[in-house]
Formats: sequence, C-alpha cells, structure tokens
Amino acid sequence: MVRNVPRDPIDLRDQIYAPSLRPLLPVLSPAEIVLDALKSAEPLYWLPRNQGVEGTCSAQALASLIDLQRMLNCQDAAANMPVSARMLYEMARPREPADGDEGLSLREVIKGFYHHGVCSDDVWKYEPGNPGGTLNVRRAKAAREVSLGAYYRLRPSLNDYHAALNEVGPVLVSAGTHVGWNIEAVRANAGKIMQSTGDGGGHAFVVVGYDSTGFLVLNSWGSQWGGYLGCNGLGHWSYQDWADNIFDGWVLRLGVSTPGAFDLSIGEQGIFFARKPARVAGTPGYEVLGHLIHLDDGKEVKRAPYPYSAKTFDETVRFLSRNGQDDQPTAPVWAPERDPANRGYRGILLRFGGSLLGLGQTAQQIAREKNAIKQHGLYPLTIAWCNDFVDQTTAVLSSLFTEATKQIDVRSDRLDHLIEDITHGIGRSFWRDVESASWKSAAIKGPVDHVLGCLLALDQYSLHIICDGAGVLLFRDLIERWRRDRVASFRLLTRRLASLDLITPTIDAKDFADGFAQLISALRSTNQTHTPAVALHVPDSATYGRLTVGMYSKSILDLIEKAFSDRSSGSPPVFIGKSLRKTRIDEIWKEHPAFSKIQINEISIPPRLGELLQQEDLQLKTDLLGQILNRIAPVSDVPDRQRGSTRHDIKQQNIFGRTEQEAC
Repeated sequence: MVRNVPRDPIDLRDQIYAPSLRPLLPVLSPAEIVLDALKSAEPLYWLPRNQGVEGTCSAQALASLIDLQRMLNCQDAAANMPVSARMLYEMARPREPADGDEGLSLREVIKGFYHHGVCSDDVWKYEPGNPGGTLNVRRAKAAREVSLGAYYRLRPSLNDYHAALNEVGPVLVSAGTHVGWNIEAVRANAGKIMQSTGDGGGHAFVVVGYDSTGFLVLNSWGSQWGGYLGCNGLGHWSYQDWADNIFDGWVLRLGVSTPGAFDLSIGEQGIFFARKPARVAGTPGYEVLGHLIHLDDGKEVKRAPYPYSAKTFDETVRFLSRNGQDDQPTAPVWAPERDPANRGYRGILLRFGGSLLGLGQTAQQIAREKNAIKQHGLYPLTIAWCNDFVDQTTAVLSSLFTEATKQIDVRSDRLDHLIEDITHGIGRSFWRDVESASWKSAAIKGPVDHVLGCLLALDQYSLHIICDGAGVLLFRDLIERWRRDRVASFRLLTRRLASLDLITPTIDAKDFADGFAQLISALRSTNQTHTPAVALHVPDSATYGRLTVGMYSKSILDLIEKAFSDRSSGSPPVFIGKSLRKTRIDEIWKEHPAFSKIQINEISIPPRLGELLQQEDLQLKTDLLGQILNRIAPVSDVPDRQRGSTRHDIKQQNIFGRTEQEAC
C-alpha cells in the first residue's frame, strides 16, 4: 500500500477546534449501524473502502467520513450513494506542490472539497490507477449536492480528540505508520496495530471511537485489513502509538452549497486599501466553475484555488453548443415564462475583467452577479488576467501609502502629491506589468484568442461584452491583432457583437479612438428598439469627486494617470473612465463620427451612501449591472421586483445629445 501523506504546515488562517465542558464517555464505540455494516458477510462495497495500489488515502478517508456522516444522519446504511473519492482526489491535486513527490495532505483534500463539493461514486467511479476522465458539467452540478459547511483543526491533545469524537463524531486523521500497520500484522493480532519501529510513510484514515487503551480506526485498505471487534476494515490504535506518530486531525460538518461558518481569510483589501479589514469567506470554486477564465501573464493558471485550462473552457463550449451528441447535460433553451432561476440561455455575456480587484474579490463578484445575469438569459463568463499581480503588489503599495501618511497625516493636496511621488517607481512597474499581461493574453493562438473564437462560433447566441476598468486594454489588444492578422475573425466579431459596455475604462481618449473606431463604426443598434450597441459608464462629477484610494483623496484612475504612467512622455494620459467634466470627451471625439453612437451613462451615488467612496462602490452601491442587463437583454415579463431595486440615478445621453434624467 502506498503511504505518502505529508503533514499539514502551520497556517494562521486555520480555525482550531475548541471542546466544550460536556462530560466525556469512558468508552465510545462506533454507532451500531456502522458496526453492523462492517460485520456483514457482504459488506457495503464502500465500507470499508479499498484504495488499491494508488496513494489516494487522504481522499479515501475524507470520502469515508462524508459517507459516515450522511449514514448517521439518515440512520440507513444503504440510503445514500457513497461519494466519489476520485473526485476528492482529483480536485485536490492542483494544490499539491509542483516540485514534490509527496501525496496530498488532509488540508489539501478538505480545501478541494470546499471549493468543488463532491459527486457520488456512480457519477465518477473510483478505480485504482484510472483517473476516469476529468471534471465535466454533470459531475460539477452533481457535486453541489454535497458540500462542506465548517471544518476545524485539532490540537494534538488527547482530550481534544476525545471531546471531538463525543461532540462531532468521526475524526479525519493522518499519522506516520510502521510495519505494525501491515495487513498481515493487524490480522494476526485480531485487529490491533502493534507499535513497531521504522518509518512506513504517512497515511490518512478515520478515527471512529475509542476505549481505555486506544482509538478505533477505519482504514481504506479493503476488507482484508482490520478485524477488530469482528469488523472488516476496523483496527485498534494505541494511545502511545498515537502520541508518537500523529500528524494532523480535522473535524468537519457537511453543509449546504454555500460556505459554512468558517472564515478562510482575513482582510483581503485589494488595490483600494479598504478603510478597515473585513473578515471574508473565500468563494468556493464551484461558484465560479465554468464562469471564470483565470489567466496570469498570458498563461492559464492551473493551480488552486481557481484552476483553469483550455479543457475546462471547451467543456463549457460543449455545454453551450447543445449538439446532443453525448449524454452530458447541455444548456437549456431560453424560455422567459419559466422560473427566473431556470429560464435557459439566449446569449453570452463576456466580461473582460480588470477593475484592479484581487482574485478573491473577483471570484466574489462573479458569484454575486451570475444569477442576475442568468435571469436575463445570458451565460456569464469573466476573464481574469491581471488579478494575481494585483494581489502580489497590493501589500507593497499599501506599505508605501503608510510611509507617506507618516510624513503628512491629513488628507490634502500635499499628501496626494507625496503619495504620487513615493509610489511612482513601484506603480510604474505595476502598470507596465498590467500592459504586458494584456498584450501576452491577447496573442494569436493565445487563451483569449481561443475563448473569443469559440464564442463567435456559437451563432445560436447573441454575444455581449463588458470591459471593466483595465479590461478595455485586453479587448483593445485583441481586436488590434485581429484587424491585422485575422481579418475574417474581426469581421465576424463586428457582425456577431450585440453590445459593448465600458465601465470606467482606463484608456486614453486617443488610444481608445485608434483601437475602437473601426469596430464601433461597424456595430448596429441592438434589439428591435434600436438601443445603442455601445455604452460608456462613468461617474458624474459629484460622485467622481468623492472617489478615494485610502488616504489618497482622488480616484484610482487619477493615481494611475499621475503616478503609475510614464512621466517621460510629457503630459499624462486622460482616461475616458473619469467624469465627463474631467475628460471633455464630447470635445475630443468630435472628429470621430463613429462615437456619436455611444450612449453615456453617468453614475450617481447619493452622499447618504458614503461621503468617501472607492472605485468598486460604483458597482457595489448601485444597480449598474441591472441597468446594463435591462438595456442589452430586457425581459418584458419580469416584474420590477425581480429586476433589482433602483439605488441610483443614471443620466443617459448621446455623446452629442441633450442630457435627460431618468431612474435606472
């Protein structure tokens, strides 16, 4: 048997199990329903499990623990189909160190379970040495039915282990082994693991009870191992052996398909340097699976917590294509009369992310918005292409902000100028990396080229694009390459693109004109109501004046213009994502007739919602997404209460037209 489980390293984010003061039983045997199943002449095929020659014991142990909890909850040994140890193992593998040959630790399989849930064994059957394919739509959807609620790490304290078994139930454990664990040795000693010397490698299993001399363990080496109390797969592990060889212990509770009461991270601030750190739970991977295209420096990110590959996207395309050539689920056809959560799809909404959020915040945004988008019949996709670098750079920039406030601790023009000067070096490197990542991601035969090419081929759907912040750079770089190297693809884009929305784009007016004039000229009004195909969303003058970045009293766009941009070229750029008064785009763009087609929406946030605002408030404290959806994909039969409440006013105007005030 392969024994390759490593110890879990120390992680300050771990929540530690704290036992109560309830009395502990002197002996705790497994539940009768478990003992009866283990003693049966024809035991359940999953109790005990058999990992075979593959080193999957961490996943096998977690699968056994999940099955035991479900069986004890319903008190029926055969009522629940066992969960897939194969899925638990494969979803944890992206967390395995790339440079090591060790197996998976308990935390790695628990985190994989947290992010993906687990399907049943009949959907993804375990066969030793045979991965059985990869994650697909059927498996992903089935996995959401069994999810993780809360989990806690155990201290290596005998009292804590006894308390956990009394209060929670079976415990997930890893430990060092020796020859006393071998099948023949355990059987020869009536199921007792006799302590021995030597290092047999790390192993994972489930502790299901205890007596006065040791713990009772449920193993994953098949029915031939064990024999304690006449039970297949059950062994007795002495307290001395436990003390000498214990690695880690975890307790968990199953939950619904949303995170349970367990904070995974603290103070994820993002580029906006939040006024106070917030305790936030990480977004489970299954909430964004099929909706997040995760890139870094132009390459697919295949590591946890949100791995992505072209195969993942191809499965999404298969789902949307509705080709019916296999028995896998396909996207339901749009039917607006159905329940809002199950209306099906008539279009695709592709967001070019780039609002300078960290990866965790981007995942939260996708999870928060996807249901609203689906209710309008659109399948949501987001390309995250520079978020990893944002995460890496934020701490450095935050430290520089702190240094500036040590010299001037009052919001003022002097502090703003000091912050611009002190962050210029790091900020310029940061912005160059963003621009470089955009250019690499947009390469011909690169990941974004592949994504948009596949979506254009799905001609049964309308295609809508949102460029958020710096996302406009990535889309600009792609269409520039297509105009030069893929003329046919560019022409297809002009025919297939139904709408383009630009949310506070970080691009200079001239660069925008050079990059987008030809595309916008070719676009037609969307829908039969002649809604403008292109819309620019910017804050109004009063709202823009309240945007800040920490102690910097101007917006993030101002900081990028004045501190992050190249100063050697003379005057800094003027991004069109600022307020109309700041950019004067109606004067700058008069020479481009194509831009008369652009609708401009001014976002207004009342002072009662915050005197000082951050850039993300333009979406968090407004119904901007709802306004966009109602423009590009209206649903005439959806009651107003289902479309989201109005929380701000939008001033809508044609770029050369008269401003009219109307509620969003």
